[in-house]
Amino acid sequence: MDLRNNFVCKKLAAAIVLTAIFLITSRPVLADAETLVIVPENPPPGWSSERYITLALSYKNMGAPEKAKTTLHLAIKAAENDTVKIRAITMLKSELPRYTVTSDANKLNNQGYTQMAQNHYSQAIALFTQCATKYPKYESPLNSLSTIYLIQKKPIQAREAAKKALAINPDSSNAWLNLGNSYLLESDYKSAKTHAEKAVQCYPENFNAVEMLKYIKAKGR
Repeated sequence: MDLRNNFVCKKLAAAIVLTAIFLITSRPVLADAETLVIVPENPPPGWSSERYITLALSYKNMGAPEKAKTTLHLAIKAAENDTVKIRAITMLKSELPRYTVTSDANKLNNQGYTQMAQNHYSQAIALFTQCATKYPKYESPLNSLSTIYLIQKKPIQAREAAKKALAINPDSSNAWLNLGNSYLLESDYKSAKTHAEKAVQCYPENFNAVEMLKYIKAKGR
């Protein structure tokens, strides 16, 4: 495996491991700026905007997108300044599904995540494909399909899935990142850079997109 492919796979593998940890843990721990607390069943009233944002990220990583959306709306209302408010709005648009996710859609998608986290890619592909077909306005299973195809070094399939996700949600930062990774697998640095920059534009906190841009810059591309 060359350096380029190693970079892509390491970053994708890290994301999958994090997903697995949050899905498997029934009562995860949330690190707040001041205290360490158990993630509540529902967002409590009276929290700061920053704390709501942290909680929303935990809900998202636990596979509860609608609860994360509710929490981000609370963050927007509680925002002490425009910077924090914009951060919450940006996260809502780029890191969570654009449309309402039903409980059945979420359950099927999370089943796919579980299989993906265990490296059962065939089963995961079947579940994500079923979810994407049954719920055509849900971009998350398409993003996950794209991720799996990248791991399998199938850039064309990864690109197709990412484009379908972007057709649903043009602000999906991870879909732009996957699109960039599909070109990186083909050594098309110019296209990879363009799409990684779009990923960062949609969500400046997208660590993997930032790292990809650093890698491309280090290659002198």
